[in-house]
Amino acid sequence: MKLVSDEMGNHFEAMTTLTPALHSVLRKGQSLTLRIEGETKNFPLAGGQKGFAVMVQRCGG
Repeated sequence: MKLVSDEMGNHFEAMTTLTPALHSVLRKGQSLTLRIEGETKNFPLAGGQKGFAVMVQRCGG
């Protein structure tokens, strides 16, 4: 799974495995928090469930 975001003028790109736990967070969660090298970013998930369902389907989840 590849995630690309340019929220607030920043570019963020990550590669990860779509595990059952991550799938559950994307489907049911309110936000996703990422901590990388001491920096924390919060990404709201509200309203994204439909898009996540398509992503999961295409990633074989």
